[in-house]
Amino acid sequence: MADIIQLRRDTEANWTAVNPVLAQGEIGIAIDLVPPKMKIGNGINVWNAIDYFAGGTASSLADLTDVDLATPPTASQVLVYDATTETWKAGTVSGGGGVGISSAVVNENGDLIITLTDSTTINAGHVVGEQGPPGDTGATGADGAQGSPGTPGADGKSAYQIWLDNGNTGTEEDFLAALKGEPGDGGAVDYIDLTTAPADGEILVYDGTSGKFKPNNILIGLEAALAAINGV
Repeated sequence: MADIIQLRRDTEANWTAVNPVLAQGEIGIAIDLVPPKMKIGNGINVWNAIDYFAGGTASSLADLTDVDLATPPTASQVLVYDATTETWKAGTVSGGGGVGISSAVVNENGDLIITLTDSTTINAGHVVGEQGPPGDTGATGADGAQGSPGTPGADGKSAYQIWLDNGNTGTEEDFLAALKGEPGDGGAVDYIDLTTAPADGEILVYDGTSGKFKPNNILIGLEAALAAINGV
């Protein structure tokens, strides 16, 4: 009678719960997995610390079993495992919805704060460097165009109106008369020559040579002339 060799086997849940140490080379099979998987013990590590035996790796479609390509794949499709039929079929996959950047601002401390569309924030660190030295003064720009003339101002008041505003009354003639000041003091006379003191009865006679009035006795001169005429 032939001997029957049976391997240790149980559900994955029981293996995980008991978590035994398999002897070196001992095989344990999780029979409820599809397909069933096995682990090979090393006499040291517990069940949960050992990886399932991977076996060979498929290097081409010919090496991969349970492939259903009844419908030929199209560009960019991949093989997707169908647990219902337990076969690999051509299909497409898409990643889950990601998050984007809602805003990115530099705060008062110079840190870049990134806000994502799910309202989470990320501090990307300090992005503002120290202030550099002032730059060279730029060249003087060209003169700007001349502006348009301004609006003419309002006419000013006449002198006569200002005179009335100051509480005065009267006509323009009265205003003009009011402009005349009081007579001034007499000025010094510098065109009279009194170097020679005048004698009694003399008058001042203009001397064309000196350009000044000088004392002169006209009557004495007339008397001398009459005496010469009459032979007196």
